[in-house]
Amino acid sequence: MSEILYIGTRLEAYKTLEIFSIHNFNKSVDVLTFEGTLLHTHLIKLNNDSINFKILPNNKKESLELLNQDLSNNSYKILLSAGFPYLISKKILNSHSTHFLNIHPHVLPKWKGINAIKESLLENEDTFGATLHHINEKIDDGKIIYKEGFIFKNKELSNIYSSVFSIIEPFVLLRGLMKDKNLLFK
Repeated sequence: MSEILYIGTRLEAYKTLEIFSIHNFNKSVDVLTFEGTLLHTHLIKLNNDSINFKILPNNKKESLELLNQDLSNNSYKILLSAGFPYLISKKILNSHSTHFLNIHPHVLPKWKGINAIKESLLENEDTFGATLHHINEKIDDGKIIYKEGFIFKNKELSNIYSSVFSIIEPFVLLRGLMKDKNLLFK
């Protein structure tokens, strides 16, 4: 049984979490993702029976029901959301002893939501980054565990996405998990 459940779509965050889990728990990460994502394709290519992953329906209600069912059937220490498009209800958050975390691709609390990078670019922002935070029933509102921002001179969207998702987010995720030992050993 795994100690960690990953929900979402972002491949780099999953790979970082997988390495972290194997190093700290000697176990793989369970995954809930959507069909056709880079993460889904990666998991299929691995063709590894030890990786437990399920496909989420493209429907909020059904996805949250599957998530709640998975949480009820397992005792995860940590749930990490990265690219999960739905808010997790207060009922689900309060029904499980799991630490619910989100890795957000920008610096909170200023830049919240799914389009934070694009919106900040339109406002001529030059600092971009990532934030690991606890999940509550509001968008990108929970207590911040760790965040890091960097100034970008090349503000092309593809450059920012590549840097944030491939470098900054994995760095912030690892630093945040290592910073808060209570997440692991409580």
